[in-house]
Amino acid sequence: MSWRRCAAFAGAPASEGRLAAWGRLRVAQLFCNERRIQEQRTNLLASGESRIKLDGAEDWRECCFFSQKEKLAFALAEALTLCPECRSSRILLWYAHDMLDEAEFIELMIAIHSMRSEILIT
Repeated sequence: MSWRRCAAFAGAPASEGRLAAWGRLRVAQLFCNERRIQEQRTNLLASGESRIKLDGAEDWRECCFFSQKEKLAFALAEALTLCPECRSSRILLWYAHDMLDEAEFIELMIAIHSMRSEILIT
C-alpha cells in the first residue's frame, strides 16, 4: 500500500511530510503536556514545515527531551501511518512489543489506531 493510499485510508492530509508530522503529533499526546503540543501544532502550521521541531532539534530523533521508548513510539507511529503493511513497520511493531510494558504498548496502539479516524492538522 502506498503512503498516498494510507493517507486516504486514514483521512490524513495528502502529503508525505504532513502525514508523517500528523502521526508524530498524534502520538506526542501520549508523552507531552498540552502546552507543548499546542506550541508544536502552532509552529508547524505557521512555518509550513513538514516536521515537528522540539527543543531546537531539527528532528524528533535528535531531541534529548524524549526517552528511547518515546522515540520508538514516534518511529512506530510514523511507520504505521505511512506504510502499515511494510516490513519495517512490522519489525518496529515487534520491537515495540518487546521494549514497552503491556500498558504502554496498548496505549500506543490505541493512539495509532485513532489516527485512522482523526485529522489533527488540516
